[in-house]
Amino acid sequence: MRGDLVSFSPDADVAVIKISPVTRLVPLEISQVDDVTLAGNVTVIGYPGASLQDFAVTTTKEAGVAQLNREFIPAITVNTGVISRLTAAQQTASGAASAPAGTRIDSTLGDVYQLTATASAGNSGGPVFDSHGKVIAIFTYGSTKRETNTYAVPIHYGREMIPAQRRN
Repeated sequence: MRGDLVSFSPDADVAVIKISPVTRLVPLEISQVDDVTLAGNVTVIGYPGASLQDFAVTTTKEAGVAQLNREFIPAITVNTGVISRLTAAQQTASGAASAPAGTRIDSTLGDVYQLTATASAGNSGGPVFDSHGKVIAIFTYGSTKRETNTYAVPIHYGREMIPAQRRN
């Protein structure tokens, strides 16, 4: 399947890629508001390469010679967790004990949600759902230090890049 880059965000690890699927896809419901909460339940889906792998094995005859063919079958994984931290690329302290009021705080990771959902390479770009089944973020990467620290980009970056589409 071929994919073409439509647009990308200069502010976050997000891009829109147009594909031409061979079967009809069911659209996901994207949250139209950014009202995520700390400790809110999330579900991440994806196709990580680190997952157990299944192969379709077939035998064909080519020019009278038997050929064994193995084809990888991608398998979806489902991981659950909570939003363990909300960060903004840049914010102003409001008098918290850790910083005086008016202090600018810069996040090393930018505007992301830190999750406890254990996900790995291959989940990147996959949807992060809230407890109502709406996409609230796009899974982006995990920590190399702890398997349970993963990160997602808020869906507002994706909404900004998706053009209004006509519904049939």
